[in-house]
Amino acid sequence: MAVDLSSLPERRMLPRQPRHWRWGVVILLCSLVVGGLMVLLWRVDSWHTSFWFWICALLGALITGLVFYALRLLAYEKHRDYIGSWNESRDELEQSLIRRGQRTVAVLAVSYCSGAGNNKLAQALRLGSKPLQPIYLEGQALTMRLSQLKPPVQNNSKSEYAKRLRGFLQQVVRGLESDLEMGARSLAVDVRIRHNKVLCNEELLSIWSAVTTNHRLTDSVVFAMDDDGIMWLDAWLDAPERHPLLVSVEINLFLNPVAEQAETVTAVLLGSSQWCNTQKIDSIALVHRPVQLECPGRSIKDAVTDAFLWGQLRAGEETYFSWQAQVPGDVLRETSIAVNAARFPFNVARCHRLDDSFGLPGCAVGNVALIVASECAKAEDGPQVVLLQDASAQIFIVRPA
Repeated sequence: MAVDLSSLPERRMLPRQPRHWRWGVVILLCSLVVGGLMVLLWRVDSWHTSFWFWICALLGALITGLVFYALRLLAYEKHRDYIGSWNESRDELEQSLIRRGQRTVAVLAVSYCSGAGNNKLAQALRLGSKPLQPIYLEGQALTMRLSQLKPPVQNNSKSEYAKRLRGFLQQVVRGLESDLEMGARSLAVDVRIRHNKVLCNEELLSIWSAVTTNHRLTDSVVFAMDDDGIMWLDAWLDAPERHPLLVSVEINLFLNPVAEQAETVTAVLLGSSQWCNTQKIDSIALVHRPVQLECPGRSIKDAVTDAFLWGQLRAGEETYFSWQAQVPGDVLRETSIAVNAARFPFNVARCHRLDDSFGLPGCAVGNVALIVASECAKAEDGPQVVLLQDASAQIFIVRPA
């Protein structure tokens, strides 16, 4: 994890101040003891007339006690100043980490092909659209629940798959072209592609290069086959060498139908929030740093607390909508308990589980989550809390721009 507040040491306790009355009692008792000893040891015939007797018996003990008290007070003040300075440095580091954790990435545009339509996906799903439907497959003589793109699979060949993918990618790229030209005609663009390995990377890159007319979309292409959901954003937010713009392409398209899966071809144009502010470019939404829910040495409650801190959600002050995708029941239960403990309880009426309506997004779960949360954040002008499961369970906040 790029930002880990739990790695910070705890604040140190300030030392207890010496108690004046206690030291006064000690000095007085010591003076009386010394005075008593002087009375016993001084010469009997001269004690009542000797000035030095009174000096040794009273003032000497008193002055010695005051010197010890002054030294003790000086040691306390030095230790207090050191602890105060240490705590101040620790708090400054904590605030620096929090500011870093609260960095955002702007969603500038989305383009996709899905079983629920090619625009306003969040609205369609919330209004009851259910592309995940039982379909009878003649070739396999069975019925399974699928969310297929049209045209659907006919002969299950690789050539047909490549043709379908090419058509869907053309639609997706066409939807991003106008947004890429606004305010960034000469700016380099990073492209990350994640797919479900029906084709090899070289074959997919060939199709991608063929459908893109903008050379910036082919100059810096990375295949992110090992990425985990949306967690790649955690590292991207802190990468010093990255370009301000990135296109995330995720493809969940099948050669043979897979039960409960949603076929999707998606692209999300992301930009550095700082760059967008400098260039005065409008965005759809702002995505806050994602957090892994299950991490060694940290509880789910701590992860939820960090996610809400990064997203700047305030307990009891804001109403949010929750999107959930591919989250197992046990993880969802533990997360609900942690969210309640953090005083951000889920509202069942304001939750949507993609698995039941849209289908399982598979390796496109990150982009699909970004798309529905960004669209809903803009439409509702309110924060969105997203829970998803890929290789690990994750949570992040999306806010309207």
